[in-house]
Amino acid sequence: MGDQKTSTNNALMAMYAKLGRIDESRAVFESSVDHDIVSWNTMICLFSQSDRFSEALDFFRFMVLEGVELDSVTIASVLPACSHLESALVDVYCNCHDVESGRRVFDRNSGRRIKLRNAMIPGYTQNGFVEKALILFIEMIEVAGLLPNTTTMASVIPACVQCEAFSSKESIHGYTVKLGFECTNGHPWQH
Repeated sequence: MGDQKTSTNNALMAMYAKLGRIDESRAVFESSVDHDIVSWNTMICLFSQSDRFSEALDFFRFMVLEGVELDSVTIASVLPACSHLESALVDVYCNCHDVESGRRVFDRNSGRRIKLRNAMIPGYTQNGFVEKALILFIEMIEVAGLLPNTTTMASVIPACVQCEAFSSKESIHGYTVKLGFECTNGHPWQH
């Protein structure tokens, strides 16, 4: 009977998740006594996909403390939360004018993740290291093979404007247009 009730609760949590009703899904989880791997994964995935990363990590931690064995779905569900925290950590260090510590976090974790680059580029710029911001932007495209998104472009433009060595400031506008980003009526760029 316990397995059937757990399966029913898992189906309810998944239904609420698909409807975007996160708190109802959590209420079903918390009201049930038996949680299997599907129950835990549903909640972790739901929180990660809803940008509620600290809650995803809390559920992951509780899952580990309960002794539930992780599977590939668990790992895939918790990774976005970990990635978000790394970006937030880079941002915090740079906001506290500790760019070196921000760069250490970046260097340990950057890989092909644009989110970390989108934290490091404005971190450099706001701390007066505009050349480093531009170098990181160029490396992102030429070495890592990543295409910038609107966040990247919004963070690199101030570096272009501030950098005296960057002589072709107009070309960044052309590149932005080439990527398909525009600024419309003072609103953020839309694709």
